[in-house]
Amino acid sequence: MLEANAATDFVSEVLAGRAPVDFGPPGPDRDRRLELLGFHRLLGLWYSEVRRSASDEPGAKLEREVDDAVRDQYLRTGLHSTLVVESSRRAREALSRVGIPSIVFKGAALVQNGTYPEPAGRSLEDVDLLVPGRSADAAVRTLEASGFEPWVAWDERRIAWLPAFAFTDTRAPAGMGVTLDLHWRTPYTSFRSGSDGGPGMLWEGADLEAGLPAEEPHFVLLVEHFLKHLRVVAHVRAVGDLVRSLDRLSRPDLLASLAERRGSLRGLRMMLAFLRDGMAVSVPNEILAGVGVPETMPRAVSKVLNRSRVFGTAPPVVGGRFRGLRLHWAVVGSRWASLRDVYDVVLPPGSWLDHRYPEVSTGWGRRRVHHMKTVAAWLLGRGVSPLSPNQEFEA
Repeated sequence: MLEANAATDFVSEVLAGRAPVDFGPPGPDRDRRLELLGFHRLLGLWYSEVRRSASDEPGAKLEREVDDAVRDQYLRTGLHSTLVVESSRRAREALSRVGIPSIVFKGAALVQNGTYPEPAGRSLEDVDLLVPGRSADAAVRTLEASGFEPWVAWDERRIAWLPAFAFTDTRAPAGMGVTLDLHWRTPYTSFRSGSDGGPGMLWEGADLEAGLPAEEPHFVLLVEHFLKHLRVVAHVRAVGDLVRSLDRLSRPDLLASLAERRGSLRGLRMMLAFLRDGMAVSVPNEILAGVGVPETMPRAVSKVLNRSRVFGTAPPVVGGRFRGLRLHWAVVGSRWASLRDVYDVVLPPGSWLDHRYPEVSTGWGRRRVHHMKTVAAWLLGRGVSPLSPNQEFEA
C-alpha cells in the first residue's frame, strides 16, 4: 500500500478547510485518498467545499472522472443528513408537546446552526438529543409513542447506569435508516457510562427554543467526545467540526472554566495544540492564551495526536482496552485521574450495581463479583461492555 503521508495530508487539508481541487492523477495515490475520505465519511465534505472553491477560482474545475465518482455519495450524504435533522425536529416537537425541553448536539446541531453551510457537508449517523435526567423515563415513552422504536426493551432502572438510550426512526424512508440517541447525561470524561459527567454543561446558555447548545459548551463537549473515542477508532469528522467552530467562539475564559470543571482542560489544550501544530489551522491567539495552550505539544501527546495515527487508519486498528488507558494518561490528564476512573469502573457504587444487575441475587457481594467477572471478560475481549450495551449492540 502507498505510504500514508500523502493521503493523510490530503485528509488533513480537507478537514482544515483547505480542500484541494486536484485529486491527482489516476493511480494508487488517488485510490488511497478516496479510500480514506470514504472510510472517514468525508467525501460529502470534500465535494461540498471543492465545488464552492472551484466556482470561485477561474480555470479551476473538478476532473470529470472524480466528479462522477463522488457526486452520488455527496447527494446521498445530503439526503441522509437532511433526514437526520428532520428526525431531530420531530423528536423535539413530540417532547415539547409534553413539556420536556431538549437540546440537539454534535453533528446534527452543527448542520442546524449553520456551521456547515449545507447538509451534504456533514455526514450524520444519528441524532444526539439531550433531555433533563428527571425527564428521561417520560422522554423514552413519548418518543416510543411517536414513531421511534427502541433498540432494546426499556427499563427505568437504566437511567441510573446508562447515559443514553437508542431508537430507530420508523418514519425514515426504506434504506435510509435514521437512529436517535436520547441522552440524559454526557459523561465523556469518565470511563463509566453511569457516572454523572458534570453538572449539565450543555444547558448553560442554550437556545431552548431552537434546541441548540451555546458555542463554548458545545466545543468543549466535541473535544471530549473525540478524545474519548480516540483509543479505538478516531472520530475524524469531529476534527472538522472543531476547525469550523473556532471562529464562532468568543469566550476563551468560559472554554477554560467549563473544561476545568469537567476535568478535560488538559485535553482541550492538547486538542487546540494539535489543530495549530499538526494541522496548521489558524487558532485565534486569544483562545490559545485564554485556555493556556502550551507553545509546543508535549512529545508523549504528539505521538498520539498526529496525522498518520488519527487520519491514516482504514480499516481501523482496535488498540484494546488497556492501550486506551495509556492514551488517556497522555492526552487527557494524569495517570492518577485515569486510575480513579478505573477504580470507578471496577468498583462502582452499590446503588449502581443494584440497578445494573437486578437479576443477580443480593448478599455476600454477589452483584459486585458478577460485575468484576463481566468487566474482566470485556477487558480480555471475551464479552461485551457491561457499561454501555447500547453501543456494544447488546447481546
